[in-house]
Amino acid sequence: MDGINARHCYLYLRDSSCTMTDEECSRWNTSWLTEAAKAFMSAAYLGQRGDKRALNFLELAENCGTAEELAYARHLEAALTFTLLHDHEEAIRIGKEVVGLARNLGDRELEGDALKGISMIYESLGDAKAKEMYEREFAKVREER
Repeated sequence: MDGINARHCYLYLRDSSCTMTDEECSRWNTSWLTEAAKAFMSAAYLGQRGDKRALNFLELAENCGTAEELAYARHLEAALTFTLLHDHEEAIRIGKEVVGLARNLGDRELEGDALKGISMIYESLGDAKAKEMYEREFAKVREER
């Protein structure tokens, strides 16, 4: 699929530590984005504002994208489930699903990011043992990249 996909959008947001302003969103040339990437960016924008409608856009991204875009949308869904819904167990479940999706795609970067996300959720739950286990897996994946 041609164009900027959800993976590109995710990496841009992650690597720039970007908080999208209204002005920045208006500058995006959405004609370059795949349909799933448009939905992904809308979800990221709303999620940064604490708007639970972000999850509706992620559902759209998951339904209209490639397998890779599904994996990145699910990764954002895990983060938003944790931050917006405060549903730690569901966020962990989705995060583990993303680890599997990333492994199937051979995407070690996403796999590492998902493992790191899971470790952060366990840290917030006060489960040091689980946090350390996922930190070790994350470190192993980072070394292998």
